[in-house]
Amino acid sequence: MTAASDILSFKNIALRYGLPFGLVFIILHLLLYLLGIDKEQYSMLITAAVMILMSIYSISDARKLNGGAISFKEGFKAAFLSLLIAILIGTLYFIIHTNFIDTTYYQAMAELQMEAMRKKGYDEGTIAKAMEMSKQFMSPGFVIAMATLAQLLMNLIISSISAVIMKRP
Repeated sequence: MTAASDILSFKNIALRYGLPFGLVFIILHLLLYLLGIDKEQYSMLITAAVMILMSIYSISDARKLNGGAISFKEGFKAAFLSLLIAILIGTLYFIIHTNFIDTTYYQAMAELQMEAMRKKGYDEGTIAKAMEMSKQFMSPGFVIAMATLAQLLMNLIISSISAVIMKRP
């Protein structure tokens, strides 16, 4: 494969899988929301499991297109770029979701934090101070930036592990 065709084929794989994977993220988020578990800690595990399956699927297809062989680098690119597109689509959806569908999302997250502190035995004064300090970190822009960075880090790890497992010389 030449450098130009290599870039083109990985771009095609990324678009072929990134767009549908982004749609899967939207559907997954909607399902978690409708089930009322979108704010639960384990919902992130569900998202990670879906990301693993997506990365394996995109690497598998890239390997098929390459005659059954794929290096770590090629596998990583196929998975990372596909998931990157999906993450960007998912982030755009999350912005729409929290601005138009679940407009109380950030307030609900703050209430969950307060409830967790109460369960740990913190008094109301300590909780009020902690919530005042965390207010700057609960702005929509900050939450979206941190969530996107966390997903990118997860993408990096999942793509790396998937590429190691799926590589074939």
